[in-house]
Amino acid sequence: MNTKICFWLILTLVLGCSQGVFAQSTYQFGLLPSINTNKKLKKDWSINSKLESRILFQEGVFGGANATSVQYVLTDISMIGAKKLV
Repeated sequence: MNTKICFWLILTLVLGCSQGVFAQSTYQFGLLPSINTNKKLKKDWSINSKLESRILFQEGVFGGANATSVQYVLTDISMIGAKKLV
């Protein structure tokens, strides 16, 4: 396909789809403290562990009311094992 035709086709799709797009009207402010550890094992294996929490301080609507409080939201735990092949 010609580059010029491809450009106009993409531009038409983007402009046509943007009629229903709206901006976000709410916000959240907080912290994401995390701990990340790496451990090398035998035979070129390694393990990467991560613990991350989400703490919310403030949320609200732009130009409107807001709520201020410290609130625990969630904790994510992940562990990935990898083996070096080369």
